[in-house]
Amino acid sequence: MGLDVHKETVAACVRVGGRTGQAEQHVQTFGTTVDDLLVLRDWLAAHGVTHVAMESTGVYWKPVFYALESDFTCLLVNAAHSSRSPGGRPTSRTVSGSRSSWSMGCCGAASCRRRPFGTYAT
Repeated sequence: MGLDVHKETVAACVRVGGRTGQAEQHVQTFGTTVDDLLVLRDWLAAHGVTHVAMESTGVYWKPVFYALESDFTCLLVNAAHSSRSPGGRPTSRTVSGSRSSWSMGCCGAASCRRRPFGTYAT
């Protein structure tokens, strides 16, 4: 599962096993308000996601990370690292890059200081 986080949008990509044995890819874009992040959380849960890899671009990842960390194992991926990995740097059109790089063990998790999600204004 990969996320490409921007100031006003979050592009999400989930790959699930298809009927023919090939992975089906589901891509959807969400907003970054608290309500939108809760919809993202529910969408991920509905797809059976357990781990989320997101690119650490600027500070925009922080509310997304905090909104998801209680329900998923969240990995913050260095943008410079993900651009050099086999999945490439994810964009809205190729958001599967973070997910691919993480699943192949090419990206390590960054550490970050936690802030309770409820401290963000709606």
